[in-house]
Amino acid sequence: MRKTVACVFRLLNVLFSDVFCAGVATLGDVATRQALDTHTLGSASSWWTEVTAAYNDEDNETFNALFHIKPEFSTIDPAAFRHHDSKKLWTIWKELTRDYREVDGRFTTSGNQAPFTAFYGGSRTDGVVDVLKDFANNEDKAVLTKRQISFFEECIVLKRQKNDRCEKEHEATMRAAAIRQKRDSVELLVALQKNLREMRRELAALELQGLTAEDSEFADLKSCIAKLKSEMESCLS
Repeated sequence: MRKTVACVFRLLNVLFSDVFCAGVATLGDVATRQALDTHTLGSASSWWTEVTAAYNDEDNETFNALFHIKPEFSTIDPAAFRHHDSKKLWTIWKELTRDYREVDGRFTTSGNQAPFTAFYGGSRTDGVVDVLKDFANNEDKAVLTKRQISFFEECIVLKRQKNDRCEKEHEATMRAAAIRQKRDSVELLVALQKNLREMRRELAALELQGLTAEDSEFADLKSCIAKLKSEMESCLS
């Protein structure tokens, strides 16, 4: 069953509740050998099973209201959610954190002056990314543990490092291209100068033979010399 925006907000209500918020902080931890051996990772873990049970509990009024109130979210009703299994909820969470990291990466790129909200789409589902940003920046330890804040900050740092590497690689590529272009220009200029000297010698020989600008051979050679000079000026500019 496809998720709705109500499903996403209800999942956030569950994950960032007092019961489950500490578990969110460990989602990025390295898996233990026991977890690998028993295949209790991701959606198969007991923690996600508990999250799923809380999410699908229609009698639990705790998760039916918006924890994060903004005018643009006023028509969203987490109580109007669709039931999902743990695998689907785990997938929703992975997609959500992926989108958050991508948007925050574009937002924190050097030179960007636009607000955070300018870097995601206009649908209400995209607005969940903004909610995650506020969660990550929230100083209320009753809402977020220090571990959670560290989790989101680590995501941001890794994204920035990736952006920095890309920028440095781009700069190195551009410098290498400029060097190659300069070297090619120098080689071309040397070749043009050599051709120009040869044509001037030929022109001098024609003058000794008594040819003038009225003769086609003489005129063609003068035209070639003019074109060579023009190409040399282009190389030097």
